[in-house]
Amino acid sequence: MKYEKINKKYTNIIIISLVVIIIGSALVLNITKAKYKTTVSVPIVSGTVNYSGGNADLNVVAMYKPENDEEDDVSKWISIDEAPGNAYTIDENQTKCTIGGKYDTSNQIKIGYDGTSVTVTGLTKPKTKCNIYFVKKVIARDVILDNSSVIYDTPDFSKTACATCGDNKSGLYETEDDFGTSYYFRGTVNDNWVKFGKAKEEDGTKKDIWWRIVRINGDGTIRLIYAGTGDSAPSTTGSQTSAIINQKFNESSNDNMYVGYQYKSGDMHGYGKGTTNSNVLDSLNTWFKENLNDEWKDGYGRIDPNAGFCNDRSGSTDPGTSWNEKTMSDTGGTENTETYYGSFLRWSKIQPNLKCSTTYNKNKDYFTYAKSIGIESNENGKIIGTQSLDYPVGLITADEVAFAGAANGKANSGFWLNTGQEYWTMSPDYFDGGISYVFYVGKNGTLYHSIHGLYGLRPVINLKADTKLTFLHPDQADKGTNSNPYIVK
Repeated sequence: MKYEKINKKYTNIIIISLVVIIIGSALVLNITKAKYKTTVSVPIVSGTVNYSGGNADLNVVAMYKPENDEEDDVSKWISIDEAPGNAYTIDENQTKCTIGGKYDTSNQIKIGYDGTSVTVTGLTKPKTKCNIYFVKKVIARDVILDNSSVIYDTPDFSKTACATCGDNKSGLYETEDDFGTSYYFRGTVNDNWVKFGKAKEEDGTKKDIWWRIVRINGDGTIRLIYAGTGDSAPSTTGSQTSAIINQKFNESSNDNMYVGYQYKSGDMHGYGKGTTNSNVLDSLNTWFKENLNDEWKDGYGRIDPNAGFCNDRSGSTDPGTSWNEKTMSDTGGTENTETYYGSFLRWSKIQPNLKCSTTYNKNKDYFTYAKSIGIESNENGKIIGTQSLDYPVGLITADEVAFAGAANGKANSGFWLNTGQEYWTMSPDYFDGGISYVFYVGKNGTLYHSIHGLYGLRPVINLKADTKLTFLHPDQADKGTNSNPYIVK
């Protein structure tokens, strides 16, 4: 029996009536006072279970509402004998306990659920009964998918995507990344605005920070790119406020290492101890610390500490081979070795991909926060990444720009990522033996390369998968727009 069949109209409530339980393969009773110090394990069953240590019987009744229960007829509810799973959580407003027939108004009994087991603590008297209500989690991904219909089609990435472009199918698409199915916004869209956090202004005041949703990552986290500050949404085009600062990616360029988000001489995948931060990383760290610490809270806030940022330095060093014949490999170049990086090869061959680097180099090019515990991937086990960042902040990638609607050699002023200004990606382009290059988004909405250009920084962060999103005006129809953005509840 699958829980997905629960009708959303009736809030997907599952009710379990019990004395004290842990739901799983066994029911474990944790009892604190002298009369109830015994921990008793009993299997899940329907009906009554007698146990020693108290004067109560254990009644377990799990129910869910079927789809055809239009009249809310409790007699039609179906009983179940398995735990709800990670998709469910306890509804704290509905869940109540009684002691001797009276409600526990002092809230001495505490109930928790970790996706597998329910724990009930604070039990001191017999004849205690708890009605625990489970509701299906409403997580960020679900809210976005409910608001923006997915286009189940593969775009033509040789064409630009916008309302008046060669490919005018704008909307939310899906593809695979390292962690599962990712949903990305493409073309001319206006339903991916988020208002989250406060930025400190020079005069000491704080203004709302505006973001755009790049995509839902495969692990359910939500990837955002900075869009500016203000009491209302910034202009979508020609706005210099869509970047926090204009600067060079790195001061030097005469070595392969300078395409790195962090870099070390002689190491094509330099990161962590003994490495140097790029100019852009230092600026992003400063901005994050000054403006997002209240939302970060050392990983306990709404910003995810485990999702990372791809600085793909794998590539090709094949000598005497034309670029269109070069293939991706584990060996990017060091020092003055001519190197064509993976982002260049995918952009040139019109093969964008949201999977970071080669399997061999996953954890070397995927930049993560120092205390990241990693994320399970579909093909490569747990990807921990570099564990080298002071804060979980990065930049957009060239591949994400392509998925959003840019195309090689073609201008596109109409897709949602174009702001009419130049700004950096964190994707290496190539090293020609003398100068290193990194991709940036041009004023006309396509990708170019530089390293010394004074281009904008648009920070990228990831919201946790269980973030609760709502809307600035929940009753309005234009949800997720610049006038009615998503807000973090």
